[in-house]
Amino acid sequence: MAANASPNSGYPFILGGGPAIANGTSASAPPWAGLVAVFNAAVGENLGFINPVIYALNGSGFRDILPEPGASDNNFAGVAGYAVTPGWDAVTGWGSPRGVALLNGLKHFFGPAIAVSMQDNLRFGTVCVGQKYLVIHVYNVGNRDLMILSVLRVAGSIDFTVLPAPAIPLAIAPGAQVDFTVAFNPTTTGVVEVATIQIISDDPVTPALDLTTEGRGGAGALETIIADTGEFGDCCVGAHRDEPLILHNKGPCSLSVTAGL
Repeated sequence: MAANASPNSGYPFILGGGPAIANGTSASAPPWAGLVAVFNAAVGENLGFINPVIYALNGSGFRDILPEPGASDNNFAGVAGYAVTPGWDAVTGWGSPRGVALLNGLKHFFGPAIAVSMQDNLRFGTVCVGQKYLVIHVYNVGNRDLMILSVLRVAGSIDFTVLPAPAIPLAIAPGAQVDFTVAFNPTTTGVVEVATIQIISDDPVTPALDLTTEGRGGAGALETIIADTGEFGDCCVGAHRDEPLILHNKGPCSLSVTAGL
């Protein structure tokens, strides 16, 4: 990580009863130790050796340090230095820590963490007859049990519902998953309906996760075509004349014709 090493703008402290400015490794180590102590309290456990997690975050939670125009490395007094580059480099590491963002990243490794995948991205398309069902797969990618407190439609069309099984609240063990089913039973046709499904859990970073679902009701649509626009012309008494009548279904769903009079 990177910390302020300048003797002109380093860390203020008291030396011999008076104010002074500290810089370098000896000054940057205590702030980092204090920051980790705050992290320990926030997640409720000793994070221990967190270097593997820092690298797994791949720069998330840090402010990348880039060279000033014209600078290329940290050479000094003829000694070759290391280049400063975007991302990790040997001069500044991942950069300087951004406390809140880094804490949120660490929580995904030291507590429950929710992740979801949605069947067909919860897009029902056109539903012709009855209900259609799609599944939300909920995963715990953390290292503690994840408590699912509710999975409900909280906004939008009431034609979307979450089935009552499995019953909640429930716990998902680390590495496990639970599936929830969303049903769409359209009561209108030809109109795109939208709803928000909300998952409430004890994930410390995303306690309320909103998912959007949509679909439309469909039906058959009768279109008729008759030759000569239905004009039979002259027809003598006692004779008859036929013209073809074409029935065309221009809707997205099957059309049933029960009678023709």
